[in-house]
Amino acid sequence: MTYAFIIQNNFGSSHHRGIDAANITKSRVYRCGYLKSSAFINVFVHVKYVCPQILKSYNTSYHVFDRIDNFRNLDLSGFSGEIVSTDYQLKYCKTRVCAVIPHHVNIRCNFHNMYFTNKTNPTVGLVGTNTHVPYNLFEELKSFKILVEKKNDLCLFYNKIDIAISWKSLEHKPNERFSNPIWFGIPTIGYAHNRAYTEYKNANPFLCTNVSCVKMVIYGILNGSLSEKFVRLQQEVRNDVHPLRVSQMYNSMFELLNLKSSRRAVSPLL
Repeated sequence: MTYAFIIQNNFGSSHHRGIDAANITKSRVYRCGYLKSSAFINVFVHVKYVCPQILKSYNTSYHVFDRIDNFRNLDLSGFSGEIVSTDYQLKYCKTRVCAVIPHHVNIRCNFHNMYFTNKTNPTVGLVGTNTHVPYNLFEELKSFKILVEKKNDLCLFYNKIDIAISWKSLEHKPNERFSNPIWFGIPTIGYAHNRAYTEYKNANPFLCTNVSCVKMVIYGILNGSLSEKFVRLQQEVRNDVHPLRVSQMYNSMFELLNLKSSRRAVSPLL
């Protein structure tokens, strides 16, 4: 079978879930409106937005909608599959095949060792260029050096910090702001109401809803009492977002699409 990812812009979601996803699955990638109808494609993955031209021109192909964080009420009558980021979001899937696929790690930065975290003067990094943090966080953490992520060089940011805080609170945001620093060995504190974070079974000791909790977790990281728990969380996250595993999840979904059964199927987690 031949697969293609369809993107509509140059934003991060198009690059990550379109161009990079095509790379790890050895698929093609096209911009909406720039594909000749003579091309032979079995499965199209529409990244975040529906491409009406592709849907109309290739009505005998399978079409999959990767929602990412787009949970508007859309007409998906021409679609056979949907991709969501969390188990919780499966309830929104109405197509024949549904798949939970996390954001794979797609950046290459230095790996950290938690045991070498600067315990006397740690640098705390706020992950996400538009992270919404409690108004008093900067005041409460003024004894630590704080860096805010910049768009232009993620690795420069990750390489400078000892502890990360990911406070993205929107319900349907994917896990990457939490999983990326953890992948690189940076102990990360996440917002406890983000469902993508809470679905990691080892995440609870690192999830908070207020600044007092954030301070307590930071001191637990620095005094070593959370070391073993972070090792378990890191292993779980690295298993979840490894590009090889994520590519297998895409392929599992593609295989389900090709089955002739009309029964609803949920692509299994590998």
